[in-house]
Amino acid sequence: MESLAREAFSSKNYDLAADIYQRNIIENGPKFHTYLGLADSYSRAGEFNRALEAYTTAIRIDPKSVQPKHLEQLVTGLVEFMDQNGGSLLVTSQKTDEIDLFSCSICRGLLVEPVTLPCGHSFCRPCLIKDGTKRCKKCSTVHYYVNVAKIKSNILLLATIEKLFTAEVKASKLKCCGNELVSQGKYEEAIDTYTQALDIAPKDHLIYSNRAHAFTCLKLYEESLDDAGCAVRIRPDWSKGYYRKGVALSGMGCHEEAARAYLQCLALDSSVKPARTALTTELYNILRCEIPAECSTSMKKHVGMFELPCRSVISQETVRQLKTALRDSMLSAGCFTSQAVSTSNNSASSIRRCNSFPDASRLLTDNSLFSSADHLNNGAKKRTRNGDQKNKDSSSKDKESSSSPTAAATTEEKRTETTIPSRRMFRNFDVDLLSKDDFECSLCFRMLYQPVATPCGHVFCRRCLDRCLDYNTNCPLCKSSLTEYLAERRQATVEAIEMLMTSFYPMEYEALKKQHEEEVSALTLSGKDGKHEIPVFVCTASFPTVTCPLHVFEPRYRLMVRQCMESGTRQFGMCVPRGPNESDFADVGTMLEIRNVQFFADGRSIVDTIGGRRFRVLTRGMKDGYHTATVEFINDIQPVASDIEGLRKICDEVYDNSKTWFESLGSAQSRITSQMGPLPAALEPTQPLPENGPAWLWWVIAVLPLDPRAQASILAMTSLKDRLNAIKNVLVYLKRRGS
Repeated sequence: MESLAREAFSSKNYDLAADIYQRNIIENGPKFHTYLGLADSYSRAGEFNRALEAYTTAIRIDPKSVQPKHLEQLVTGLVEFMDQNGGSLLVTSQKTDEIDLFSCSICRGLLVEPVTLPCGHSFCRPCLIKDGTKRCKKCSTVHYYVNVAKIKSNILLLATIEKLFTAEVKASKLKCCGNELVSQGKYEEAIDTYTQALDIAPKDHLIYSNRAHAFTCLKLYEESLDDAGCAVRIRPDWSKGYYRKGVALSGMGCHEEAARAYLQCLALDSSVKPARTALTTELYNILRCEIPAECSTSMKKHVGMFELPCRSVISQETVRQLKTALRDSMLSAGCFTSQAVSTSNNSASSIRRCNSFPDASRLLTDNSLFSSADHLNNGAKKRTRNGDQKNKDSSSKDKESSSSPTAAATTEEKRTETTIPSRRMFRNFDVDLLSKDDFECSLCFRMLYQPVATPCGHVFCRRCLDRCLDYNTNCPLCKSSLTEYLAERRQATVEAIEMLMTSFYPMEYEALKKQHEEEVSALTLSGKDGKHEIPVFVCTASFPTVTCPLHVFEPRYRLMVRQCMESGTRQFGMCVPRGPNESDFADVGTMLEIRNVQFFADGRSIVDTIGGRRFRVLTRGMKDGYHTATVEFINDIQPVASDIEGLRKICDEVYDNSKTWFESLGSAQSRITSQMGPLPAALEPTQPLPENGPAWLWWVIAVLPLDPRAQASILAMTSLKDRLNAIKNVLVYLKRRGS
């Protein structure tokens, strides 16, 4: 029967699995592994109260056999329930009225060695290496072929951070030194180094977290708890801070508080595996402590003993309350770094009462124990971007703010005058340190527009870089190969740099945007009527409804195809040259519509096109190195009703002759078919004549061995009857020559 229950569990039918396990207990008596299966089924079904009762009963039956790993399904059920009821708090914790340009979405700290992924989002290099996944933490895009070790730091972003956050960068270097000391087991020296870093950057949650870890390694859990509390109050939206707090509480024997901290960690980020493992251990310790001392293995025979209810209660409503309280704490904290860090964190002595293991029904429900998400001091003065508050503590700021309201008002007024963005910057800095020249493209010498980052770390305007790569696949500055960049066909801009420019230089950026939109608008209008120029590809003959695959390798035509794709028109004109001078191209041509583009790593592409409308050239021009033309479109003169029957007879006759000629080609048929496709079918008797003739006729014109000038003259004809007669004469000539 248990095999049926396991099968139901594997198929995610948890209610059925629980029913089977219950019947098995009634029929065969209580066994610890049966109760474990029942508890796992309840856990995945969201019945947490019943799950805890079943786990407790399993422990009572055989305390030695039940281990913390057996509670993994309970933790999985809790995490799944939190994800299903509102999703991860990592997204909801982002305030829409704040711009967080210089923080890493993984560690939530100042970017260190910023690496920009192809999606445009930047992260700390150590965080990406440690994370190990290919999925972006901000947009969830999976970058399968990205090798972080080969991507160099974003030079412009790194230089901007070093200029705006000098003190924080210095503290970050000290933090790295402390991390190295921890890896060497020199915990006391690491703590001293972290303390020096905190003197420089007293609001860096990462340093508090790392020092808490060092304290934990020395088993100084009270000091570790203090630092972990500071970390979570500075960044309530950072999951690792709650993990550090849970580790400290666990070391002090406060299992309930530790379990609550681990759950808060998983509510923010359910992928933290150490928190899952630690939570199973803490829940196991709580359940074991509820078993009476007199409960022995001899009681296995008494079924009634196992019907006693478990005092531990983790209901679905409890989990909802946990998540709601955590979300409210984060959202009400406002701009986390704009408030002072209180060093008077909840002391460990106030939590020692957890050693007595009170009723576990209070587990995760007592809102007074959400100390890790408490608000920061409400009276703390908000920081300005004037950079004069680097080494002042919160009490001195409060005093200054209360004693000099006029000065505070003046400071706020000055900030409003010198600061352009309508939204608050998450990190405060001196606006005067910014310079528009820092954001100049080294290719066009204008301010960056749609900035993109190369794997070698340089930043250019996207269009400028594309133009350069049309001629050379190396970086314009350092000459390193950019074939990887070309192969990915990146379109995403560097989010942090673009938002910085739009926030502080909106007028200049808007002017660049307007210029770009005007150029795209001009391209969009091309081909819609005879008043606008169309791009012209001077190469080969093309015809309506006939496919025309192109191998594009010249820089000018790379640009032309790219502009056609970006503008959305996806079409250009095709004409044949009339002589050695390419500018002297035919007076008639065909519009080609781009159906698909296959790019190669070196920038070349195979463009799949199909013929559309015919046109006649009125004037010729040049743009960005390729030819353009003002054209008028050619349409057939529609036959009168009395001539339609005669046209159909000619159509059928010419089609039969064409099919006979094509079948006589032998092995050449396969070569023509592979490039041009098969001969289209003839028109049905009830099918009306197309406006510009049947598709098969244009296919025949394309494959017939005709001189380009003859093809051009047939293309310019506006009478279907004349085209049919011309093809008929050609087929008669070919038949005579073949005979």
